[in-house]
Formats: sequence, structure tokens, C-alpha cells
Amino acid sequence: MMRARSTFVLLASTLGLSLGFQACSDSELATESPLLETDGGTGGADAAALCNLGTGQPMCQVCVNARCLAECRDCELTQTCEPALSCLKTKCAAECGATVDASVGGSGGEAGHAGTAGAGGTAGEAGSGGDAGSAGSGGSAGSAGKAGSAGKAGAAGAGPDASTTCSINFGIPACNSCINDKCLTQCNNCSANAECVPLLTCIRQCEGDFACETQCRVQHVAGVGPEEQLWGTFGCKKQNCATECAGPPQCGLQTGTTACDACINQQCFGDCDTCANDPECSAIFGCVQKNCSPPYQKWCVEVCSLQHPSGGTNMGAFWGTLMTPGCVESKCDSQCLKGGTTTQCSLNTGAIVCDTCIDAQCMTECNTCKGNAECTAIYDCVKTQCTYPYNDAICVSGCTLQHLGGATDFAAFWNGLTGCIGTKCGVLCQ
Repeated sequence: MMRARSTFVLLASTLGLSLGFQACSDSELATESPLLETDGGTGGADAAALCNLGTGQPMCQVCVNARCLAECRDCELTQTCEPALSCLKTKCAAECGATVDASVGGSGGEAGHAGTAGAGGTAGEAGSGGDAGSAGSGGSAGSAGKAGSAGKAGAAGAGPDASTTCSINFGIPACNSCINDKCLTQCNNCSANAECVPLLTCIRQCEGDFACETQCRVQHVAGVGPEEQLWGTFGCKKQNCATECAGPPQCGLQTGTTACDACINQQCFGDCDTCANDPECSAIFGCVQKNCSPPYQKWCVEVCSLQHPSGGTNMGAFWGTLMTPGCVESKCDSQCLKGGTTTQCSLNTGAIVCDTCIDAQCMTECNTCKGNAECTAIYDCVKTQCTYPYNDAICVSGCTLQHLGGATDFAAFWNGLTGCIGTKCGVLCQ
């Protein structure tokens, strides 16, 4: 009996369909079903004559005994359950459809096995789905069990270290390559130590002078451990990359001008190397190389520094700013710069940053305006009547209307949109 009850529970996919039936009301089933008590409470049918599906759903049980009792009894007694299934589909779908969970006949197939976990590696792939369950035994074949859930993704494998390039730039391509190939761990350890990189910069300037190197280690004592492992007498560089890293120190930031680079390596290596190993300072130098023409004037360096402000201090110490001289200006001016502002536009704004750019970029337009008395008169009017940065269109137009003969030359020089100052020095003259 228990076997018949368990095998009669139906799959939700079989009866959990919208078949258009409406559930009977309690009163309708009460008139049909011998399971419900009569007014006296004792008028129910003999329990032995009833069919018990074991669904745990009272209204389903009532409906079965009211409308499919004979078919249900045959299923229990003979294991022939197709008629009972058909009856439930047509007469008790609304009452039983949401509660059924296995098919008539043999035992429901076993649930599929859980998918296998993904293999380790960079990231485990999702496991494959489980196998379908086996067919039920006895009676009609049971429906195949549901496929097992996909296995969880495998744990990420250890894999190789993602960092294959040390962030320290030694200025010599062959040295950088050898260090990355043979001393990567030691180099990364040094890079991660705040005192090791400046210690390396200091030691490399000593060029083997023991007293000099000792003084460097005293100044940066916290970086001595990782520096010794990488660069020391018994360090990885000495053991594996001595040839590739030999020779005088070279900064990783090269201008491409032989005389300038040679002077920087000899006179400004420390400031240059500090900048080379500061990502934001290096970004400023990269901007300069891309957007400025060598020799790199400080006004152009200043524009790039505005885009990477956190690197400005190191860049200033290395190359200089418009307000303060750096090592390059102090020690390599003739090799790397144009010798300062030897040619100046006399029609200046009074703002050193803006005027430095005008001297470098707008001398032709400045001289043209200076050669036109009416243009010079407009300039004098603007300087006395308008306020810096002299971009008040009404004020400038008022001066221009008083000296129309200089309007064209002044616009070519001064106009904020189409003039030389506006197109080439706009950022610095605002």
C-alpha cells in the first residue's frame, strides 16, 4: 500500500499546468465526497473503502475520493495507475496540480549528480551539469531525475606571478631586461620599500666609491636589506647582471639629444632618476616628449605638469618650473634649454607664466603688432583699462574701436579664440 501511495505522486510538470479547471468549492466537494463529515459528524464513509494518496493536501484527497475513487483503488491494488492519472488530469487538476511531484509508475529517477568542480588555474571554469537520473523501477518507467546542479567554479590556481616587469627603471635597456629576467623578485622587493629606491639612486651615483655608498646607506637605512639583496656585493645584480648593468649610471628619462642626456647623466642623475621612478613625474616627462619640441622649454613642461600635479615637485627639482630653476636649468641649460628667455616680447602681460609662453610661441605676432602703432595703442589701452587676464570682450572691443587700424594685427596676436595667445598659450594665460 505504501508503495502505491508513493508512486502515485505526480510530477508538477505533468499536472502543474493551467488546464482551465476551477477548483471546486468546499460545498461542492462536500456533496460528492464521502471523506467529509455530515451534519452529525458520523456520516462519513468507511475509511477502509477510501483511497489515500498521501499527498498531505486535504482538498486534493477529497477530490480524488469524490471523483476518482475507483481508479485510485485500482492503482493501489493492481499497480495499474494510468486510468487514475487520466482521471486526476481531467477532474482534479486544480486541486492536485500544485502538489504533485513525481510520475505514476516506477520510482522517480534519482537526481543527477552534482557537476564536477572546475579545474584550478587562472580561474576555475564552471562545473558541468549532473547526469540525468536513472529510470524508476517497476510499473511504468519513472521520469528521469533532474540534472544535477552545475558544480561550483574551481578555486583560482596559484598561477605565475602577474608582475613580470619591475617598476624600477635603471636607464640601461640591457640592464632592465636582465633584472626582469633574473632578479625580478629582488627588484620587486626593493620597489615595494619606500627607502630602497632612493638608496639605489644614491648608490648608483657613487660609481663604486665605498665611502659614498656607505653614506647612502646611512641616509636610507630602512632600505638597506632589499637593496643588498638586489644591488649589494653578493646581490642578484652582481651575480647575474654585472655586465648588463656595468658602466656609469644612466637616467631612464632620455631627451634624445646626446649632449643634453650626457649632461643630465653626469650632473643631474639623482634628480632625473627620482623622477624616472615616480609614475606621475614620468608621466609629465612623457607628456613633454609627446607634445613639446626639444629642447624642452619650461613653459611647455609647466603645461604638462598641470596634468599630473602630484609629480610636479620631482619634475621641478629635475627640470625646473617657470618660477624656480631645477637641476637641468642650473647645470645643463646650454645643452638642454634655449638659454632662458633671451628674446622677449615687449608687449607682455606682466604674468611670468603667460609671458614665457608668448616669448616662445608668439614672437612673430608680437613683433608685427609692435610694428603697428595702432596695434600698440590697442595693447596700451587694454593694459591700462582692462584687468588681467584681459579676456573681457567688452573692454578689449572698446579699445579696439578706438584704434581700428590695428584691429587685425592685434586680433592675430591677442585674440582669445583665434589669436596666437589664445591658441598656443591659452592654458597659461587664463
